[in-house]
Amino acid sequence: DQPYAYPRAAERLIVAAKHRVWVMQYVIRPDDDGVVQGLLQALVDAHARGVEVRVGLDKGLLYGTKDHDPKNDVAAEWLTKNGIKVVWDEQDRTSHAKILLVDDRVAIIGSHNWTRAALTGNREVSMLLTEPDQLAQIRALVSGLPGWNE
Repeated sequence: DQPYAYPRAAERLIVAAKHRVWVMQYVIRPDDDGVVQGLLQALVDAHARGVEVRVGLDKGLLYGTKDHDPKNDVAAEWLTKNGIKVVWDEQDRTSHAKILLVDDRVAIIGSHNWTRAALTGNREVSMLLTEPDQLAQIRALVSGLPGWNE
């Protein structure tokens, strides 16, 4: 139980990225001046260095309705405005994965959404993976989002 361990590790990986950073998140909720903004800014800085950065987000419906769930709209708008490619999943299929894949050499997967609560206070668990077969499976999952490879 180490608050901030995930965001520190994730930010270090993004800063060290040479070629590619892929993110898949169920929820990204910007916090303007905090831990989430640090991760988002690291993505923008990586993009500015020439790293390919893509973010896949859950589009989703509000529970029990046919209405769009706006949970990721602010993050998607901010990322797009800052040059990051954002890919939405299908509205009728939930993308609940929380993945950070860097240079096809390391990934963090687990329960952490990119929200202040998840990154600083909730009981969450995520793991760092470096095994090539596992990374290949993660890459296939992420690149399977419709529109990812366009």
